[in-house]
Amino acid sequence: MFKITSYTPSSNISEGSHTLYVREKDALGNWSPVGSKEFTINITAPTGIGPKTTSNGVKPTFAWYSVSCANAYNINIATDSNFTNVIDWPSIYSGSTQTYNLTWAMTHGTTYYWRIKSRNSSDIWGNSWSNTYSFRAEYTIGDTGPSGGIIFYDEQDSGCPDLSGDSRYISAAPNSEEGCYDWGPTGTFIGGTASGVGTGYNNTAIIKNWLNSNGYLYCAAQDCWDCNYGGFSGWFLPSDDELYYMYSNLKLDGLGNFQNSFYWTSTEYDANLAEMRHFNDPNHSPRTKTADFYWRPARYIVD
Repeated sequence: MFKITSYTPSSNISEGSHTLYVREKDALGNWSPVGSKEFTINITAPTGIGPKTTSNGVKPTFAWYSVSCANAYNINIATDSNFTNVIDWPSIYSGSTQTYNLTWAMTHGTTYYWRIKSRNSSDIWGNSWSNTYSFRAEYTIGDTGPSGGIIFYDEQDSGCPDLSGDSRYISAAPNSEEGCYDWGPTGTFIGGTASGVGTGYNNTAIIKNWLNSNGYLYCAAQDCWDCNYGGFSGWFLPSDDELYYMYSNLKLDGLGNFQNSFYWTSTEYDANLAEMRHFNDPNHSPRTKTADFYWRPARYIVD
């Protein structure tokens, strides 16, 4: 009669091909011939299905299909396809988890490469990586831009008009940079302003120059122009359409700490009125230029 005997190694066996050698000693001390059995430990590499961008384009979510018997995963993120410059290598200690949210912001415009491998239920890491996946990190609405503002417009989003030149995004300065002043004096039509996306900077320059040359100070366009948040110039009072996107893409999503009040645009209506928008109501209408309303600087960002 034979008795089945089992043996558990005292340490983990690495992935790959191995040979188990067995011999038996009887009660008289005689050893049997050696028997052998080849076996292979093969830890399946996961299959990536991402990264899939969620709310933050420079903080993407990596996703993969789960592997049977896996109890952990390890991701390599690099700036080259050979993974000689690995910049992050997070481990996820849960076999049922299939996503990982990046905790740091990638550099906009940079191409990154990633791959993933699994660890089996015996806590052995596989040697086999998944295929290599690559993607370009890009800003999305709500990201913090290079000047410290919050991205509220991307011309590549569906239905969005193109910005002029190399600009692709528009950002809003944080609420620490907003103020509450008048638009300017009544009785004069400055002229030359427009309402479309991409016109705010030129509008602001026209208004600011007229105000300066006529001795006016501390009006909305002037203060937006003088904003130097993050050490960057180029801030402006947004046009009517640009302020609409600031409202719909930031305020309605609880971003930017806006007031539930009126905000000036750089779009002039006539000699006495300029366009404004109420940030608790999508409608807009012109109001007297001498009214004190809030203003929030905006800035174009080159891709």
